[in-house]
Amino acid sequence: MITILKDWSVTIILMLLVIAIGIVLVLSSNGVIGFGTGSKSSNSNVRQANVNPSNNSKSATDDKTIKKSIEGLEEFISKLDKSVEKSSTNQENIASMLNDLSTNQENIASILNDLSNNQGKSESDITSIMDFIEAIETMKFAFEDLESKIASFILTEPATVIGLDDVFFGSPSFSPTVYDDAPLGNKIVYIYKENWTDPWEIHTMGADGTNQTNISNSDVHEFNPSWSPDDTKITFDTNDQIYVMNADGTNPTNISNNSAYDRRPSWSPDGTKIAFESSNPKHGYREIHVMDADGTNQTNISNNDASDMHPSWSPDGTKIVFTSKRDGNDEIYTMNADGTNVIQLTNTTEGENSRPKWSPDGTKILFWSNRYGKSGDFYVMNVDGTNQTDISNHNIYNNSNPNAQYIGTVQETMPSWSADGTKILFQSTKTVEKGGGGWTLYTIGVEY
Repeated sequence: MITILKDWSVTIILMLLVIAIGIVLVLSSNGVIGFGTGSKSSNSNVRQANVNPSNNSKSATDDKTIKKSIEGLEEFISKLDKSVEKSSTNQENIASMLNDLSTNQENIASILNDLSNNQGKSESDITSIMDFIEAIETMKFAFEDLESKIASFILTEPATVIGLDDVFFGSPSFSPTVYDDAPLGNKIVYIYKENWTDPWEIHTMGADGTNQTNISNSDVHEFNPSWSPDDTKITFDTNDQIYVMNADGTNPTNISNNSAYDRRPSWSPDGTKIAFESSNPKHGYREIHVMDADGTNQTNISNNDASDMHPSWSPDGTKIVFTSKRDGNDEIYTMNADGTNVIQLTNTTEGENSRPKWSPDGTKILFWSNRYGKSGDFYVMNVDGTNQTDISNHNIYNNSNPNAQYIGTVQETMPSWSADGTKILFQSTKTVEKGGGGWTLYTIGVEY
């Protein structure tokens, strides 16, 4: 289920090598390369002369062109060889993606056979050959694009169920501290309810899904839990206010304590501040605020007449990534921690993009999107918005049918990183209708 491929098929590469070198050698022997300049009629004369077997002379220009073409192919093949050295799995996926590029193999053989057996070539023959050379160039660019994606993000482990299967839960995240015996983070926090009519309550469990514990035991809804950087506290929202409690659920304290609607808190990496979204009942739209960890010095840093939400800090604490409706659609933006230097990263009119999370090493941003009519996938992009890759668009579940998860209303959502950045935690379901079906918690292994 993933475009993130890790292996090039040696057979496919050898096939491309034979085809490409064969084309160059045959075209060279028949004098097809290097048609000269001038009017269309003079071009036709030159082409007919070049394919005449009695014409054994080759111009220096043709020789240089052939040499340059071969050198270019050798350089491209060398790049593919390097990719082979870095790759070891997913041959089936790469073969499937390259299927469209290799289905004309019989036509290729036919063209080469005609070149070998026939001494004279018509105008249409030569046009077909040139069209095929252009197709080879297109194939080359397709390979380079795939190589770029492979180099940037690799699936190392398929989706694995962690503790929660077909139940009502949400907002899962690993604790942020890396330990020698717990590199992913030693716990997962999430909201959970036994039945659909029950209130959402905050739970924790081990990173392996064991020791599931209700730490809030509340009779009101609690949402969006977020760990403090040292794992000792959890901030969350309830009754549209921001609270902080100890990691065991004791001493819950309202720290925002105002008349606005405050939600989705996010702790800064140094633990001194909390970013959150807040909306004034008078105007309704949401804005990003930052306050000290004790609730003092609350400051509106987004100051925009469109809703800004889902703040997440960069690992160095200098920037915040967030969702905004500034262009009328949910898109991902970054800004400095004081609200300056706002930069739009996504721009898709055919869907929404939201819930961004910065990777632990600061090089990637994970986010959710329902672009292109999908129920909901999670994507990864560079921090400047480039190379947006649909991580859940391919076979992360190891299904025989790569698109099986899109039958019905399947959705993958609420993605977040492990503490060491080697796994992505997310929830998925095959029925997302309100009141029906439960979610399942998964992790996938990643390398980038």
